[in-house]
Amino acid sequence: MENGDVTLQLEYELPGMSCVTVQWKVMRNASKATVVFRMNKENRWEPENVYLSLPFLRQDGELWVDKAGAALRPWRDQIPGTCMDYSSVQAGVAVIRDNGGLVIGMPDSPLVYLGDLEHRPRRLFDPHENVKPDELYSWIMNNFWETNFNAGLGGFYEFRYVLEWGKHLELPQQAFERCQSNVQGLTVVRI
Repeated sequence: MENGDVTLQLEYELPGMSCVTVQWKVMRNASKATVVFRMNKENRWEPENVYLSLPFLRQDGELWVDKAGAALRPWRDQIPGTCMDYSSVQAGVAVIRDNGGLVIGMPDSPLVYLGDLEHRPRRLFDPHENVKPDELYSWIMNNFWETNFNAGLGGFYEFRYVLEWGKHLELPQQAFERCQSNVQGLTVVRI
């Protein structure tokens, strides 16, 4: 405990990784938590992805993404014919309900995967379909494409997520203002 804040560190064993820890720091005086996911990924040449489940979607909430400074509801506000499976995000995502919301700031992993992880051809948005994502993942690693990721994903990695919840986050604009504030930290330079 630090100033009444609670810190919890969990250790896991996962295939393809020699070390996995998840550290939760829950703030005492705010409806806020920081989650740090650390891993030592073994190097492999086979195509692979690493996803981190964000299990915060419920039927009574609506998912929003911060898409280049604009709030967008995936699978609802998209241009017809665009990809439904994944989306880049600027600051993070929000789940908005009538009585409040939850924002997840994602400063280190600006790509989310929506829906189940079943292998299939990419889905394209059709505005006449009435569907919404039931699963949400942070897509933290991928070596299928040569952009953004190395061919071998081995090494130590750390990904940070900042969660904030409450009644003050019931509108997407409010939620993403807080989300952007949460992910922008101070830059310290030693001279």
